[in-house]
Amino acid sequence: MITNRINNFTANTMYYSLVFHPAFNIEGDVADYRLDFAPEQEKLTDLLIDPAPFRSEKEAAVELKDSSLPLSYPMLDKGLKIYNADDISTVKLTSSHTHSITMDLHDFPFLAVWSPEKKQASFVCVEAFRGLSDQYGKVGELKERGTSCFPRVVQFAGNVDYF
Repeated sequence: MITNRINNFTANTMYYSLVFHPAFNIEGDVADYRLDFAPEQEKLTDLLIDPAPFRSEKEAAVELKDSSLPLSYPMLDKGLKIYNADDISTVKLTSSHTHSITMDLHDFPFLAVWSPEKKQASFVCVEAFRGLSDQYGKVGELKERGTSCFPRVVQFAGNVDYF
């Protein structure tokens, strides 16, 4: 289990974003794998990328079957996928094999999924995000990103801990 503790030892407001970049080996074909979401979800909101690795201002709905997103090389060959995870508590990377991994997303409003494009790599990355990359052409200070191009940046007053 990984726990984060962020300390602000000054009296100033502090801004931060937090991202994890774990990669998981897969056995066989990535098409044997899927992401299962809890609580049950009917669809995900895909924050579209254009040009990579920047977000566009566009979104797309991704329909799920039984709260599950099947993985495939054609899906991953399109590049980084970022999903809104506001209503998701956990995501489980699972397969027809006997192993799986579950990630708690309570403090992370976004989920990224990727593997190297057009490589059919033997791993997939499933990443919890608090904060997002810039939108193309909208670069700014971190403190300015809490409202426009970098939603859900955390800010907190001085001399406090954040878990």
